[in-house]
Amino acid sequence: MLTKDDVLESYRALLKKTYPGQSKWFESRLTRDGHRPGCEAEAIVFCSILVPNHLNPEPLMDTQSGGPDFRCDPAGKQSFVVDVTLWSTPPKRTLQQVPGTAIEVGSLAMPTSKIFRSATGKAAQMANQGCPGVLVICSTDEWDHRYCSAGALEQAIFSDPKITIPLGSTEGSDCYLSSDLEKAPFFGLERASDGAPHLDPKRKTVSAILLVDMSGNAAKVIGALHPDPNYPFDTGNLSQVPFLHVDPWPPKSAALSGCWKIGDLAWTQPERPQPVTFNLVVCRPD
Repeated sequence: MLTKDDVLESYRALLKKTYPGQSKWFESRLTRDGHRPGCEAEAIVFCSILVPNHLNPEPLMDTQSGGPDFRCDPAGKQSFVVDVTLWSTPPKRTLQQVPGTAIEVGSLAMPTSKIFRSATGKAAQMANQGCPGVLVICSTDEWDHRYCSAGALEQAIFSDPKITIPLGSTEGSDCYLSSDLEKAPFFGLERASDGAPHLDPKRKTVSAILLVDMSGNAAKVIGALHPDPNYPFDTGNLSQVPFLHVDPWPPKSAALSGCWKIGDLAWTQPERPQPVTFNLVVCRPD
């Protein structure tokens, strides 16, 4: 069974043979404390996700000024850029032992804030590329499969919900969930001149977000699409990956609705889709 080290070493060999300038920069990062997981993430995204899907990736980052990590040129489709980031720490979690038992119970903080900060921090790097930008957020924590899930991504895209109780309400049935969209990565609430709120697209350079769970010897991937990006991302490039999208857009009411699709097909099952698993693959220099 292949390991992350196998993928990393194959990616190092590819860079050394084909992209010597990128290789020197990559090797210097490997020697810095705490940078190896990020290098592993780039190698796995390149070798195990982009290459097997025939997306013809090439390293892109300018070693002096930065920018996206890869440019993909799929045959017959629009090119797009990819920027890979790694959560340095997982979302907060707490564990407690039930008194008198060996049972542990815990709570997880949703990854909403981390996804929002990643999109905010990377949006500028996607600018001026003239093509779709895909932000890939990787994580290696042992609990990552709980964060890289359809439910967690739905909550992150629409920001954490709040329980709203109408003024003067005496009935519990009047309560409902709402969101101020404060941490929504793709859109937010703005006020018009008359004070009326309206939806405003944000971070339009980020066409799509992928969450990648790398906690085991595989990459589990699930994604979300920007409803109004500068350049739309073609989900046919990753035809096995479930993507969340807002439908309709613009919304016809104050209620936002998210739908799932895989490739060009709408997800019609009652349960949410599961992340797709890509087995680890090594790069083979030509």
